[in-house]
Amino acid sequence: SLETEFDLADFLDEDMEVMEVRTELETSYDAAGWKVVYLLMEPEENRSTIPMDAVMLDQLRLLHGD
Repeated sequence: SLETEFDLADFLDEDMEVMEVRTELETSYDAAGWKVVYLLMEPEENRSTIPMDAVMLDQLRLLHGD
């Protein structure tokens, strides 16, 4: 069997309303690209805590962007 893939946008003019709406959707819904990231942290050898862990978590929170 022959399988093909294409994007309908390849056949549409960029000036068409549907393409303008598509662009607006792509730029306004950043959540569509969110990925879950798990950070596993453990203290260095011979330590019971992670130095400056609260500072690091605060800095990571800034990545959220809003």
